[in-house]
Amino acid sequence: MTQSKSTSLTVQFSRLLLVAGIAALLLFSLLRWGGGLLLEAYFVESDFQARINDTRMTNLQEYVNKNNLQVKDSLQLTEWVKKQPLILLEVYRNNILLYNSTAPGEWPMEENELEVPYYDWQSYYQISFADGQADVLIYADDTYRWFLYLTLVSLLLACLLFLLIFLYGCKNIVKYICRLCQEIQVLEGGDLNSSITLQGNNELTQLAQSLDSMRQAFKEQREQEVVIFQSHQQMITEMSHDLRTPLTTLQIYTDILRLQKYEPDQLADYLNKIDAKAAQIKQLADNIFTYSLATKKQYVEHNIKSDSK
Repeated sequence: MTQSKSTSLTVQFSRLLLVAGIAALLLFSLLRWGGGLLLEAYFVESDFQARINDTRMTNLQEYVNKNNLQVKDSLQLTEWVKKQPLILLEVYRNNILLYNSTAPGEWPMEENELEVPYYDWQSYYQISFADGQADVLIYADDTYRWFLYLTLVSLLLACLLFLLIFLYGCKNIVKYICRLCQEIQVLEGGDLNSSITLQGNNELTQLAQSLDSMRQAFKEQREQEVVIFQSHQQMITEMSHDLRTPLTTLQIYTDILRLQKYEPDQLADYLNKIDAKAAQIKQLADNIFTYSLATKKQYVEHNIKSDSK
């Protein structure tokens, strides 16, 4: 059986991996893009970030009240900021920056420092410190965690789809391998009449074909051995019968000579007959040896032909 390059296991697995990879990539892109649009729509409509910032500022007010903090207590403010997923926190009074979480050691500033413009598009929160009220501005992005979760879930589902496609594509190959294993176990049990299944046109098919050829060779060898054994048995039976007749005659003549039940002129005749029977027995022994050599040669030639197959 000639194997085509397009049907080899390497090409099949490569094609399967490519299809599974493309499908997984498409699913990941679709989930990430579609899910991202849904998350963005939800965050905009529900004021997700604003509600979280309101809760965070309530916690900050409670922290300030509990510790009786002033605006200049930058170390305590920094400790609170470190526990929050904030990008930046700034504290203003009369549009003058008094605290910046990225460089807390450089503040508080003096009151005569340059004022910072007030931007209407930014959300300022009024926090009551021990030394008076101040405007707090925070920069936070709590939505990124949900986009991260979306990416992880999309990646997990894409990997799951990749595995499902790959395993489904390998299903027939795995079933064929399991079937070959079962058939090999049958051969190991001595049943040479069960043929090996040939399926497809790949390396496994070539292996199955080689196993089936080996099975047929073993079967022919066993049949030949049975034929040779039967021939030996028949030859032994026939030779035993052929040997028994001259041996019986030879024994009769030797008994006559030993008991001296013959006439003097019959002695030479009996000796000639004994000599003839002995020669006949020798000829039969030579025939047995010649037949044994011929059978051995035939058996060796048969094994050489079987090995060449």
